[in-house]
Amino acid sequence: MQQWYQCPNCGAPIAFGARFCGSCGTQLNWPTQWQQPPQYQTPQQPPPIYQAQQQMGLLGYKSKSSIEGFCRQFYDSQIFNPIVGGINLTENYYETVFKTIAEVDHSFVRVDRTLFCREMTALRLELFCFAWGQKFKKDELAIPQIVFTKRYLEQTGRGNIWDDMAKYNHVIARSATLTASGEQVGGRIGRGWVADVNKMRMDLFSKWVDTGVDPQCVAHRGNHVGADIKRADCIAVKLLAANLAERLRCDVNLTTEATLRLGAVTYGFYNGALEALKNVRL
Repeated sequence: MQQWYQCPNCGAPIAFGARFCGSCGTQLNWPTQWQQPPQYQTPQQPPPIYQAQQQMGLLGYKSKSSIEGFCRQFYDSQIFNPIVGGINLTENYYETVFKTIAEVDHSFVRVDRTLFCREMTALRLELFCFAWGQKFKKDELAIPQIVFTKRYLEQTGRGNIWDDMAKYNHVIARSATLTASGEQVGGRIGRGWVADVNKMRMDLFSKWVDTGVDPQCVAHRGNHVGADIKRADCIAVKLLAANLAERLRCDVNLTTEATLRLGAVTYGFYNGALEALKNVRL
């Protein structure tokens, strides 16, 4: 069972062994032996940002909800307009992340802030959709959520974010058939796995497109098949962080430390989505 502790800097929950906090980017120094470290204590109360989210009825959401109802509330109050005490939590968080990366790689200050916020939002939304599918498993619950997300973005004048999400979606798809080191799985078992993943994706596409569902949304869900995110250093997180750096036009010059911090943020987005969905009932 995975153990969770508090970040000593910002108080956000972190998994034992994580190299960086997914919320503030603080480097974590764990003991060399596998033992409960005294300096990181299991949170008794949620840190401030999570308390604010609970007050808005999201992380503590236990009553039955519809797909559209929950997602609309989450997008409106958590991603695009999370105002608490006059502070936009999303903008504040993105600024914090930007600074924590820039402090270990000064070249990062040249990254366009508007582009950075846009890419962070696209990555966060893609990981929310992926976490949704991992949580509810069934295509009958995952595909309508993706359909709603696309429609929501188009109706709110944010269709460009849907296009940006597709880039990260393709990365998740690719990670499903790669080893931990990023190589294509090989051998008889590996080739069998690739064939199985491709067949599951084609079967899903044929089934749902025939019912009239938007082919883009079905393909989006299909790209999640076979993929998983279990650790901050898994291949999916590494590829997503690398793709984020590339889209920010800083992948060539970015230091290893800065890349690791982008990975920590990526993993934090996924875990944050799972946390938000923990008590959701449909």
